[in-house]
Amino acid sequence: MRFIGLQHRRKKTAQGEARPTMVAIHERGKPLRMIKLEDEQAELDFVKGVFPLRMREATTEDNPADFQAHQLVWKNLSGDESVPEGIPEFQIRDIGKQKERLQYLSKVPAEFDGLCEGDNVAAISGGSGMRLLCAMTNRGNRIGATVFTIAPATLLEVRPNYDKSADAGVLAELLAAELEGGRNQLFHILLPRHADILRICVLWEQRMLDQHERIKCSLRLQARVVGSIFLSEDGEFPAGSIAAAREAMLANDELYQRLRASEKRTDSSLLAALEKSPLYREVFKPIEGLGPAIAARIISEVLDIRRFPNVDKFVRYIGVHVDNGRFARYRRGQTGTAWKGQARQALYLLMDQANKRPKSSLGIELREIKQKMRALHPEVIIADGKKRYSDSHIHKMACWRLITRVARRIYSDWKKFEEQQAQKTAA
Repeated sequence: MRFIGLQHRRKKTAQGEARPTMVAIHERGKPLRMIKLEDEQAELDFVKGVFPLRMREATTEDNPADFQAHQLVWKNLSGDESVPEGIPEFQIRDIGKQKERLQYLSKVPAEFDGLCEGDNVAAISGGSGMRLLCAMTNRGNRIGATVFTIAPATLLEVRPNYDKSADAGVLAELLAAELEGGRNQLFHILLPRHADILRICVLWEQRMLDQHERIKCSLRLQARVVGSIFLSEDGEFPAGSIAAAREAMLANDELYQRLRASEKRTDSSLLAALEKSPLYREVFKPIEGLGPAIAARIISEVLDIRRFPNVDKFVRYIGVHVDNGRFARYRRGQTGTAWKGQARQALYLLMDQANKRPKSSLGIELREIKQKMRALHPEVIIADGKKRYSDSHIHKMACWRLITRVARRIYSDWKKFEEQQAQKTAA
């Protein structure tokens, strides 16, 4: 049995130092083995179990068709250099573009490694490795490998004496100690339903990227329209509004239309992934006003409700908690706030829906909260030079109170859903 620790790669440092994905393989009776996965292709090869550990010189019997094309090493022939004697024709290729250029097969993979039956993989939940975890979970379910995750805060508690760069090895050793000891306290297993959540997270991220690219293109076109109008040399400005000219340019711009179509396709894929997920159907969809976009924001930030042992840690994580009677918000000179902005913003948008739809269940609850607060604070007072308990102040207090309540309900319903699913899986 192998225990694999996975530390997903991060961006390069300011000095240009590469930090690839690190894989630590722990086997009983053997030293810890480290593997570097330099790029996405290497990660995919590892998931498929065909990552080349070492290369060897090609022989005349090696057929390129028997190997992964991207794993072969070809040698260029420069100038008048000819193909070495004895090289078979099927090991020679012409990649000429501007001129003829021949290559012959030089090296082929000699040994492979990767995810295989019986493996147990440990990784940190969240972060940039969601795609890799999703791929490992899906393939692991087919071949009999298991993927576990650990919350960053939990790892931080048990890693006080370790260098952060050694997370892969620490994860492998912790998972081995936990599973061989017959207890499961630090890690949570990833099942197909969790892979569905990871897929939602990835699609939401892609949707945001598509949206940003479309908006940037729109702003560039608007600047071009305004410039062409105001810089007209003849001084004969076109009839109609600038907005009409902008809309006409957007309608006729090929790049903008492609970006818009890409965004729509991603939206459709995201909606399909949400409708497929029982988590969305049973926990988020029943909440009036909580549509796919808001649900995707919250799911993408939370990922796995098992990371939070209680509701207080959950509401603090997304920044809708109360400290010393004051609602959490960014204040001048305050440091150490690391709330998850997407989830917080999603709940704010949900509250806005409740305010605009007073007859909805959340709209009714919002009015009830405002009435109770007004009964507690019937008069406007001045404190520290600021008005307290005015109509706008009461409204804001009620809105954030509603947000906290909804967050607590989501935690409770999500927790119950996860427990029910775990019972079904165990049965």
